[in-house]
Amino acid sequence: MKWLASFIRFIPEGTNPQVVSHPHSFRDSTQIVLPAGAIDGLREELEAEFTVTLAEDDGRVRLIGSPVVISDVSGWLIRHGVSVP
Repeated sequence: MKWLASFIRFIPEGTNPQVVSHPHSFRDSTQIVLPAGAIDGLREELEAEFTVTLAEDDGRVRLIGSPVVISDVSGWLIRHGVSVP
């Protein structure tokens, strides 16, 4: 744990370091959750254009990818008339 002691030395006094981020923040940047019908007619083009995984469950579709890809997918969906949360 010597590396941790070295790391903590560089944290400014009075701050509350969060060494491990909450998983929720990573999910927000790696997925888009939409109603299942939101991408009707766009699915094939979406999958051809981007490296994403589409998972459907409980009337929702989750588009899962890297943060960079998800950002690009979000813009693409908006340009195609899909409301993105």
